[in-house]
Amino acid sequence: MNMKTLLPVAMLLATGLLTSCGNGADKTASGTVYNINVTGGNTANWTQGDGKASLKHVATEVPKVHSLHFTNKGNKLMVAVMFPGDAPPAAGKYVLGNVGEAGAVTGLYVDNRAKMESYTASQGTVELTVKDGVYSGKFEFKGQGGSIGGGPKEIVVKGTFEGVN
Repeated sequence: MNMKTLLPVAMLLATGLLTSCGNGADKTASGTVYNINVTGGNTANWTQGDGKASLKHVATEVPKVHSLHFTNKGNKLMVAVMFPGDAPPAAGKYVLGNVGEAGAVTGLYVDNRAKMESYTASQGTVELTVKDGVYSGKFEFKGQGGSIGGGPKEIVVKGTFEGVN
């Protein structure tokens, strides 16, 4: 999938995920610890004190996904690592694929602080541990994207998390 096709798809996913941020499923459990760091063509850093983390089941989108979802206060910044299907993801190491690949685990970063910018993972990994439905782990992905009408940019998104459900 080329950049001209990928960016509108990412924007559509981002809009759906950002608009669903206000629902009751997007709450950070007590004991949740996380750190998100974005470098490259866009920069940001936030932690559990600056936002929310959750595992969301997004059943209204096609395809249905479970999304590890990290937002800052005001929902201006968002990272989502999306696992296809109705079942919650199992523990293990996953390779992040392209949003255009059927069945791929994907990553998305959205910055809506000024003009909306959206970046999809071009490569990366996520490692999950699961105990009693509570997720911990880490992820790292290279992303490509930017704003519609802007030139393409590359970023690196890294995150660690504990106690997300």
